Amino acid sequence: MIFPPYSFTYLSMTLAQNTTNNHAYLNKYIMHYNTIRCEFWKEIDWVVTIRPACRQAGYEGTGDFEKILFAYRKSFCNNNRTMTDLPENLILKQMEVGPAGNFIYFIGDARTKEIAVVDPAWDVDFLSSEAEKNGFKITAVLLTHGHPDHVNGLSELLSKHDVPAYISKHEPPFYKPSHDNIVEVEDHQKIMIGGIEIECIWTPGHTPGGQCFKYDNVLITGDTLFIDGCGRCDLPGGDAKLMYETLYTIIMALPDETLLYTGHQYGPASVATLGSQKETNPYLLCSSMKEFLQERMGIFS
Repeated sequence: MIFPPYSFTYLSMTLAQNTTNNHAYLNKYIMHYNTIRCEFWKEIDWVVTIRPACRQAGYEGTGDFEKILFAYRKSFCNNNRTMTDLPENLILKQMEVGPAGNFIYFIGDARTKEIAVVDPAWDVDFLSSEAEKNGFKITAVLLTHGHPDHVNGLSELLSKHDVPAYISKHEPPFYKPSHDNIVEVEDHQKIMIGGIEIECIWTPGHTPGGQCFKYDNVLITGDTLFIDGCGRCDLPGGDAKLMYETLYTIIMALPDETLLYTGHQYGPASVATLGSQKETNPYLLCSSMKEFLQERMGIFS
């Protein structure tokens, strides 16, 4: 088969076979497609094709490469898809806090102003002042998992607000914060915040006890799923096979209208629908676990 110049497949093959001049190839490629309409955009996902090739060529991970990919994504990806409205009775406030681009959330009942803080970290004074400024009463803490960048403000927050902090019972002791207010929860357990019933959904992979929080059409994913990405699985307790099962049997089974609110600002947008992610997220576009492990996670054994 002969591939047209600068097609996704052509570029992928070129980068895989040549470890020199990758930057020039990428720049030329981007300039070419910034001047014409990408007629095969719906047929081939650029990340799926290019990223594995660049990894093989030893080029992935440099700042320039990431900047080029994000610039290209923003120029062609439709970031203005229609979003489903949030439930009228829901408080949902997304805040980017800390050096790792963490998203911390207030979620709760708009009628009673009671809220839970999701993954308190980095700047507890800011979180407390934001709650006070908006007239919110903190009645709980929800933990998606126990990595330090998601819980390093927990003790300080609990010293100011004596409330339960909910974490999955499956999170291992080395990730579970040591505090009298910790409450372990089961998969699909419901937590009441005012009149809002939030469901805990166990989503292992990033950590053994990772969990998402769901209310109506809203899913707070923590580090299970990012916009156009997913959580790493190479830290202690991570499991790429479990991540695949989580993404493809739990997350993908939710309605396309589900709004995804993630644990970090790692993607081209701060929120997206699951339906749009099924089209653009390379970690949700694999035809098999083998492809997911090899082409997304770099695991070949």
